[in-house]
Amino acid sequence: MFISLPVINITMADRIIKAEVVSSTNTSSYKEGEKKARLTALLIILILFLSSVSATYILLREKHREEIIPEPLEAKIVVSRTIVNVSESVVFDATKSTGDIIQYYWDFDATVDRDGDGNPRNDADALGPVVTHAFNTYGSFRVTLTVKNSTEEAKAFVRIHVGYYGEFSGTVSPTKPKENFTFPVVDTIDCSRVRITVTYPSGSHRLNDLNITLYDGNGTMADDTSDDPKDSGDEQTEVIDVNSLQELAGLYPGTWAAEVSYVLSAPTSPAIDFNIVIEVYY
Repeated sequence: MFISLPVINITMADRIIKAEVVSSTNTSSYKEGEKKARLTALLIILILFLSSVSATYILLREKHREEIIPEPLEAKIVVSRTIVNVSESVVFDATKSTGDIIQYYWDFDATVDRDGDGNPRNDADALGPVVTHAFNTYGSFRVTLTVKNSTEEAKAFVRIHVGYYGEFSGTVSPTKPKENFTFPVVDTIDCSRVRITVTYPSGSHRLNDLNITLYDGNGTMADDTSDDPKDSGDEQTEVIDVNSLQELAGLYPGTWAAEVSYVLSAPTSPAIDFNIVIEVYY
């Protein structure tokens, strides 16, 4: 009895130990798997976090770069019209200019030195991003916009064409057979029409005829009405209209002339009073 009992106890203890070992092994494997799963999840979270941080860093870096590197300074002009009449307002808009602009200067006539510094192209006739100006005389005007930041400046240009209109009276007779009227055509390439209209009342002669001759800035005849005689009547009108762009482009700009001449040669022919209207369109 005393000998077998320890054997039995040893056997039971051995079984208990083995069971505990198996149980411990299973628990350890489960815990190891759980640990690996947790580590994998943490790794995925870490990767996602690092990706988010990286993306945020890139965005912040690009934004910072944009803040550090300003837009290049560039002047741009938008106008309401480039072809106007005398005293007609034009809106000049510089809001599409780029860069860190602190000043806007407008010079409406590049041929006039208003500030007297010897440079006619740097006058400040108006300030601000949007201004309005009306030209009080005819011609072709180069308008300059200057934009400035703290260190540099940029310029842009636009040309405004202001049409000409003139209305005059005259008289021709055998003793004064011609009358000349001069007017400016500053740009023949962009000029679309030069129109001369002469209206005169009839006289006592059967052929109350006037002839109109148009000369360009070089003195070359551009057109005339010699092939279009008018008979006597209550009122007569001679019209000369040079409206071909190709024809005008081949003529010279400058001071043009409209000559009204008396066709009749008899000494007893009456004097003829007339009105003349001269128009230049761009």
